[in-house]
Amino acid sequence: MKLWGIYGRSLVGRALPAMGIYCYWRGHPASRYTARRMCARAGNFIREQYLHLSNLTFAYALLFLCSVSLTGCTTQKPLPPIASTALTLQESGRTSEAITLWQEVMKVCPTDWTAPYNLALIFDNQGEDEKAVVLYLKALDLNPGSGDANTNLALLYLKQGELDTALTHAKQAVETQAGFPHYWHNLGLVYQKRGEFSLAEESYRKTIDSDPNMALANYNLGKLFEERGDPLAALECLDLAVSNQPRMWEAVYSLALIHHKLGDLGLAADFYERALQIDPARGAAKQNIAAVEQANKNQNALEKELAEKHFSTIELAYIYHQKGYLRKAEELYKLALTEKPGDSRAAGNLAHVFFQQYRFRESYLAYEAALKRYPSNKALQEGLEAARAKSH
Repeated sequence: MKLWGIYGRSLVGRALPAMGIYCYWRGHPASRYTARRMCARAGNFIREQYLHLSNLTFAYALLFLCSVSLTGCTTQKPLPPIASTALTLQESGRTSEAITLWQEVMKVCPTDWTAPYNLALIFDNQGEDEKAVVLYLKALDLNPGSGDANTNLALLYLKQGELDTALTHAKQAVETQAGFPHYWHNLGLVYQKRGEFSLAEESYRKTIDSDPNMALANYNLGKLFEERGDPLAALECLDLAVSNQPRMWEAVYSLALIHHKLGDLGLAADFYERALQIDPARGAAKQNIAAVEQANKNQNALEKELAEKHFSTIELAYIYHQKGYLRKAEELYKLALTEKPGDSRAAGNLAHVFFQQYRFRESYLAYEAALKRYPSNKALQEGLEAARAKSH
């Protein structure tokens, strides 16, 4: 895919060349900084529309290509003409030739940070992580204030499992240019991988505050809530991700899985079907659709069978619970508790249902409420400890 072709499809992209020429003509660092902020917003748009979940590094390349001509050497010495050729080759995907020319630029203009940065982007996109790290660090030596180099390094170190170093660079990116949403997003990724969920949530929320339509931030916040045992909050975030980017397969499939776990079989089937339409090659969605449809048929048959018999509410809840129809069991246990607030079976089993649905926070609270009535119940005590471990 040609990078210029992507820009040509958006009004933002068509405006960028004129903006770059203007700011280059102004020549003042403040003008160039303002232009970089505008280009970053354009890069966010392009990343959201075209690059989806797995191509963040490539999106940063696009963002940088918008602004590379604005910087020149750190000594204000103009870049040699081959730099323009290198950039054109990089844009067109002729990376081998671009690498050769950027290496020549580094020799001619050794104080310029854009050449090692562009080389790092190329190697990063090709999966040559070690080369990319060396060149990003070289770019930072020449321009310590590069938020792009820091945030890209953070992602590479995160990929390599070097979480402390990843955190250092992710923080430096935010400290350098706190107004860029994707810097906060990447900091959230690092915190989440480190298990620092509160800080991860804070970083994702700052991302969304700056760019409410950033589907990737909503997606990762949703996955964070799911990991923390709060699937209902996860559903809310994932719904926002899909509303902003309807063809994000990962978000659609995650919605299907959560609804399936919760026992919302109709919604699960709908989202599995949507996931299959987005990417028919992924067979998991097709297999799960068949499983959900069969479960729906079985539940309808069970409802007809039970309608001919006379069971109490708590008995019906227990039957559905045993059969694995958790959402129906939840409804009936709650109804049983309104009919008989002191029913120990309904209180305890409702907590069990929440646990089975991965709603660990609600499960913990339900076990806690049940134990206030029945403090000596060993099963409730064990359930409380299990839910506590999962929700903290």
